[in-house]
Amino acid sequence: MALDVPSGKVTVLADEVQPNDLIVSRKGLVYFTETGKGQVTIVDSKGNVRVGAGGINKPNGITLSPDQGTLAVSEYGGTNVWVFRVGQDGSLTAGERYMTLRAPTGKPDSGGDGMTTDAQGRYYVTSHVGIQMFDSTGRLGGVIERPQNKGTVSVAFAGPNLEYLYVCSSDKIYRRKTKAKGVSP
Repeated sequence: MALDVPSGKVTVLADEVQPNDLIVSRKGLVYFTETGKGQVTIVDSKGNVRVGAGGINKPNGITLSPDQGTLAVSEYGGTNVWVFRVGQDGSLTAGERYMTLRAPTGKPDSGGDGMTTDAQGRYYVTSHVGIQMFDSTGRLGGVIERPQNKGTVSVAFAGPNLEYLYVCSSDKIYRRKTKAKGVSP
C-alpha cells in the first residue's frame, strides 16, 4: 500500500503477495522479499508487479547500496547475502552470492534477517550470532553481539544525523550511537 501523508489517501499497489522485508528506492520502486517463494518481487508506483530475482534460500533482509546501484538480500535458510545490479528500469541482474554469514556452531543456517547499509557502503545483517557487518567488497568486518539472548531481527540507522543503529530483538528495541552514519532516503 502507498500512503500519501498530507491527504491520508491510501492506495493498494499489490495484493496476493506475501512480503517479508522491503526497501523503497528513490525512484519509488518497492523491492521486497517473499520468503516462501524464494524470490525478490518488484512493485512500481502504478502497481505493476514483477519477479526481480529467484532461487534464493528463504530470502529475508533487503537493502540498497548508498548509490542504489546494488540490491543486497540475506538468506534466512542459508549463509549467503546475494547482491544484484539494479538497472535503469529497476530490474535486477548479475545476481551472485557475495557475502558469507557466520552461523552458530552446529547450525546449518545463519538466520540472516534484517539488513541496512551505512553511508560508506557497509552492510549490517542481523543473524543468529549477532549483527554481522561487511564492507562494500563483501569482507566480514566484525560481529556486534546481540543485545539480549533472543532473536535479533531488524536493524536500521535513524535519529539525529542517522548516527544511531537501532536493533529489534524479540520484545525490545535497542539503539547504539555509532561513528558510522546511515543513508538518507
